[in-house]
Amino acid sequence: MILQDVVRFLLVYVVFLLGFASALSALTSQCLAPGRCPYHSMGSASGSLFKLTLGLGDLSGPEHSKFPVFFLLLLITYVILTSVLLLNMLIAIMTQTVNMAFSRNEKIWRVQRAVTILDLERCLPEAWRWWLQEGKIHSNLEVGLTPSQERDLRTCLRVNERRQARAAGRNQVMGISEDPTVPPDP
Repeated sequence: MILQDVVRFLLVYVVFLLGFASALSALTSQCLAPGRCPYHSMGSASGSLFKLTLGLGDLSGPEHSKFPVFFLLLLITYVILTSVLLLNMLIAIMTQTVNMAFSRNEKIWRVQRAVTILDLERCLPEAWRWWLQEGKIHSNLEVGLTPSQERDLRTCLRVNERRQARAAGRNQVMGISEDPTVPPDP
């Protein structure tokens, strides 16, 4: 999941890098000493822009351009777009991925909890199970819609948990209900 986010970010970054590199190399006039002109070809322009992204380069090169002011404006625009906008986009994508993973973990935890409760119920004698479930089974309860937009009717078991809490030096029993229509026990 995170790898997909990084790949999407890199694809957008490469588009920016190649677009600005082609524009800057097209603006550079014929250079007499290729080592002195960092933007004389597409490859050297890409390398110089990548260095600028990492903060290792400098804004040199406009002196070899046909339009030095426009060249410098493009360089500054590239630096702002890559350092501010693209990195913020990467952070936002990663945050969205973490939130999706967190919500998925919550669902998995609830399913595992239900499986554990059912396993514990299976260990009880039949008479005890019947006594514990008496008045708590709701047949044909509508819980929403199916993917085909039909009513989803299920048989549900209302579960009440009891937890013991210590408050002000005395024991209290608190009821927690899984059924949102039933208020918790005092």
